Amino acid sequence: MARRNRQGGRNNGNNPNSSNTNRPPQNIGSSSSTVCVITEADLDIRFRNKTTPEERVQVRVDRFLSLHPTGKNVREQRDAIKKFAHYIRSGDYTDNDFYHFTSMRSLHVRAWLGTVRQSIQLRQWVVSAEIADEVIRRVYSHYLAWNPRVVGEFPILVEHNKLDLIQAPDQETLLNTIRSLPTPRNRVGAERQDGEAVGDDPWKEFLSRFEEGARNGCVSNRTS
Repeated sequence: MARRNRQGGRNNGNNPNSSNTNRPPQNIGSSSSTVCVITEADLDIRFRNKTTPEERVQVRVDRFLSLHPTGKNVREQRDAIKKFAHYIRSGDYTDNDFYHFTSMRSLHVRAWLGTVRQSIQLRQWVVSAEIADEVIRRVYSHYLAWNPRVVGEFPILVEHNKLDLIQAPDQETLLNTIRSLPTPRNRVGAERQDGEAVGDDPWKEFLSRFEEGARNGCVSNRTS
């Protein structure tokens, strides 16, 4: 009972049940009223000689997010994931909190990936496949996925990251699969994968579908 009262006394900025924290930002898949074409020249920034490859990718990502209509929502999603990771570490959440947040996070990721693919289809983002790959990977792994540090502490979250990239027959099946996974309280799950939130194989399969969808005008990773 004391635990329930303590949770009830929180403000909306800290309560995992609040709309601010437990529900990812909305409308990430919506189009902007102002069409902005992002070209390779927009992301072709002159770097200092001592800049590392990782720093260069992050600069491109920052530039991309400042130009793409979903940039603000992506940053909000990153903050929401960081906040909920704190609740996972402290154990101060209910099973319903966890499944609701992870379900919304996964739907949010799929909507964003579909929106980015549509940007390529509509020639609103005109860059090489290599730059598109590095930007999408970075945004996913550093903003939208459970990051390697929290995955290392709670390996079951690897399975949630994998579900972001696979094809699902429909939304209900995806959400049921998420709810069938144990919560991090059980300290069970896949082995830790060093360096990345997901391994290479899911990315190879996903990127193959992504590129095919961009050519054919379909969004195969999104659920109906």
